[in-house]
Amino acid sequence: MRLAVASASLLLLSCSPHDCVAGDDSSVAGTWTVQGAAPTAASCADVGIDTVRLAVYCGPDAHYVDRLEGPCAAGALDTRTAVLAAGTYDVAWEGLHAGAVVAHGEHHTLVTTQGGHAVVPVVDFISLYDPAGTDASVSAHWTIHGVTPSSASCDALGVTRVRVAVLHGGRTIELARLSASCTTGVIDTRPNPILAQGEVTLQLQALDAHDTVLFSGAMAMEHVTTGPTHVALYGDVPVDFVSSAFDPHGTDATISLAWTLDRATASIDVCDAVAADSVHLVLYAQDDAARAHGVSIAQAPCYMGGFDSGATALVRAGTYLVSVQARDVTDATLVDVAPSAAPVEVAVGSALSFPNVDLAFPTTLTLTLDWGDPMTGATSTCVGAGVDTMSYTLTERVSGAIVAQASAIACAQRVSFDAAHTTGFGAGTYDLAISGVGATHTWHSRMTECTGIVVAADTIEWQACRIATP
Repeated sequence: MRLAVASASLLLLSCSPHDCVAGDDSSVAGTWTVQGAAPTAASCADVGIDTVRLAVYCGPDAHYVDRLEGPCAAGALDTRTAVLAAGTYDVAWEGLHAGAVVAHGEHHTLVTTQGGHAVVPVVDFISLYDPAGTDASVSAHWTIHGVTPSSASCDALGVTRVRVAVLHGGRTIELARLSASCTTGVIDTRPNPILAQGEVTLQLQALDAHDTVLFSGAMAMEHVTTGPTHVALYGDVPVDFVSSAFDPHGTDATISLAWTLDRATASIDVCDAVAADSVHLVLYAQDDAARAHGVSIAQAPCYMGGFDSGATALVRAGTYLVSVQARDVTDATLVDVAPSAAPVEVAVGSALSFPNVDLAFPTTLTLTLDWGDPMTGATSTCVGAGVDTMSYTLTERVSGAIVAQASAIACAQRVSFDAAHTTGFGAGTYDLAISGVGATHTWHSRMTECTGIVVAADTIEWQACRIATP
């Protein structure tokens, strides 16, 4: 029997064992599988089950015996000693996560006898995870040796088709519209949505005629918002499939990575403050001391603060140099951190893990500019408020020195200063005077809202600055 695991809990009334359940006549045993195979910690996590137990019914209510439950990864339970009185019972397997029932199997009749041993039919837990939906279209591009693929170049690599695969736990899920002939060089489902809203992990894969993955792009974690929206895999930067190039992709080791930014927890505001759009785990050949030919093995939006391939192995065994890179929306590298100075050895069945990587940015101050709507006073954008140009002056409060200023530049929603690009900027206390000009009004910052901004050394300071309604 296949037992599907849904995301919502199925609630049952739990009662303590009583005379119709507990007894000393018969022992009980049973087994379960996950996705048709013996369970492992990874496969149990994939279907969201940590404990399996047997519910015994006397009438409409479920009752439980302590010894009739066990960890999901065990795959079996056997009480060895008598736990039930002789009788005929209605029983059903349950899958639990953190104490809540998330899966409930079919009911079976279990007959127990004095001195007997009753065996419950096996159950198979499967996941109901389905990435297909109507919220987001998807696009992805690829080249071969840097140019648009052709029949000759595809044949030379042995690539028949290319797909955008969904990685979930230990499974690779293929959606029909996310596959194309190698020669097309592009997959683009627009205007048709293909993904459901939620977190999804995607990877571009090149396959041969036997559906063996020959080459692949980075594991990319994407946040799909409620549609209509679009996911441009890798920012629509083509993945270049090259036969002789260094390629660490494989199926030997899993990966995980977690990061902070100047010791601050990653968030939308912190990442926006330094214009960091995504974070990549990049591998280099052991002898590439100049780190000139890196391959991004996995990537995720900066604000997520980490990624984990779970049970999906993405790296082939070998020895690598490693970098963690924060990149902007153009894919330019902002910060490059080596979590290990020495080469890292990756073995078959291992995990490549870097749980505490701090992306060190220059001391940074970013202010979002809240322009007041002249009609309502509500916070608005430049366009909404009717602001065309703006001017500002950033002053160091103690010395009175002008650190940065601009005059009559295009209106913006934010201004940013950092120690690497703004001469004289660093740790200190600052005042910002800012004004905006439109066709009929002039806006000025309120001195209480854009002053006394304290910036500590080697930190990312982010604040909002209100620009007063005229």
